[in-house]
Amino acid sequence: MLIGMNWKLADATPRNIMTNSGFTDALCRHLGWNHPFGPALSDLHPSLGNTDHVRRLIDDLRLKIFPSGTGFEGAQFLVEQQQLSPPDEHHLMDDGSTFHFIICMSRTMSKFLMETEYVTIDTSFKRVHHKWQEFEIESWDRETMRSVVAVRAFTTSQTAQAHLILLSRIFQIATTDTGIPVQFRHIHGMGFSVWVADAHKGQALGLGMFCVALCADIDKFCPYEPSRLLNSLDPYDHLRRFFRLCLVHFDRNIRQLRSHISKEVNDAMHSLASSDVHPDLNSALSIIDQGGKKAQAWLKDKLTGSKFVLPAIYQPQSLIPYLIWKSAPSSSNGNEQSHRNVNRDGVGLTILAGIMRGMQFDARLEASRKLFKTQGIFSRDQMATHFRRSEKAFNRNFFNISGGSTKNCFTALLFPPTLTDSDTHLLAAFEPTENTDDVPNNSPKAQQLPVPTEHFDRETWPNMQQEPFKNLIGGYVSTAQRSTYSSLEGALIKTKRRKLIPFGPRFQVQAQASIGSSRIYEPRTQDLAPFDETMHTSSFSSLFGALE
Repeated sequence: MLIGMNWKLADATPRNIMTNSGFTDALCRHLGWNHPFGPALSDLHPSLGNTDHVRRLIDDLRLKIFPSGTGFEGAQFLVEQQQLSPPDEHHLMDDGSTFHFIICMSRTMSKFLMETEYVTIDTSFKRVHHKWQEFEIESWDRETMRSVVAVRAFTTSQTAQAHLILLSRIFQIATTDTGIPVQFRHIHGMGFSVWVADAHKGQALGLGMFCVALCADIDKFCPYEPSRLLNSLDPYDHLRRFFRLCLVHFDRNIRQLRSHISKEVNDAMHSLASSDVHPDLNSALSIIDQGGKKAQAWLKDKLTGSKFVLPAIYQPQSLIPYLIWKSAPSSSNGNEQSHRNVNRDGVGLTILAGIMRGMQFDARLEASRKLFKTQGIFSRDQMATHFRRSEKAFNRNFFNISGGSTKNCFTALLFPPTLTDSDTHLLAAFEPTENTDDVPNNSPKAQQLPVPTEHFDRETWPNMQQEPFKNLIGGYVSTAQRSTYSSLEGALIKTKRRKLIPFGPRFQVQAQASIGSSRIYEPRTQDLAPFDETMHTSSFSSLFGALE
């Protein structure tokens, strides 16, 4: 049964083998198990009730399958094994050096990397344990509307020199695979336009040094600074022409200082990240410089320590063309999404297990992209178009500001509905006449109105035409007799969760604060429509919202 786990045995433990569906299914078949609960290892043999004994058995078997261990030597053994496979199934290159890094990329990934224009890079420090970190180059596939990892590499160093060697080897492999030379827009007039990363100095400086090496034999003038030769630019000069800083990381680093700086200093720091000309840049820098030791250290690092940061967040000091700057991603969220996806397969892995699991994930992603291109079958019901992602980001911002749930604020702001005669009738009928919150279930006192069922699953946003961002008004229409959800309501009360307000005719409108204030409200989900077989099923989204 353990042998049947194959490569998953690389990071197997007594605990996780019992969560492996293949192992537990094999154990149930062997025992003829027909109980509703799963078997324990001690049901196979009493001695297996000792966890340390099970661990020793796993270690002995793992040593037979992976005689070189699961560290770097194990990865080298994996390379030797792949060399024995058919030529069209292995993709191995050896540069003869002793620097410890491992690059994982297929020919498909190489092709995607060399054809992309906007790139994000990031490093994960918890994917594999000990001295290894996982480095990723990611980009957005516009055809399949998915975030795709073009390069997955494992390295033991985060220095600029290490990143220079790593990037040189990556593009050497990609060029060998595709026959396409590496190209940057500011050097070759085509190719990579923007790279987005966090404030890691080793990554940025290594990338700039790589561009310096590319321009060593190019005797041409820079298209962005016609008075300067490309081979005269230093690493920081190159970064000004294509490098942007992830604004999510930039904001996170400022938030870590909020207990040491004033609001004025905080606002001045945030004002530096802009694609437009700052109204008074010198004044903002002066405010930060006078904001205390933490603020002074922060400013000194941005101006002298990490000289690439300010041009990477402030477009007027960058040489990236304005339109390219605006069209490029402003964060490395694609990498963070990729980290989350692969981390769900496991964290704190051995280097061999990290390679194997990453390879399996990339193979599944390639199969999914190929299926979409050949059969038109997408991995989700809805494609992650630019509009849909913008809508989700907008609603997420409303959620963070308001501290509550949102119900498609973005669509409501773009397409404010017009009140119909039925809506006017409802508004008139919803004038409060008596308190119906204490009306028992199925009481005849509950007002019933002949309202079409379409009102149960729609949101009404009155007065949206009048400065919606400054005076946002929301409401949710629901009317009918209260239903017999007493058991559900009782369960919510017992668990001290949000209590369901008795169903009855009501129209709730809450005055809104400006978008810059601390809280913004949106339609509540407490007033739920009762169960009705004729009701549209989407109306139950409110029920699930109340249970959150």
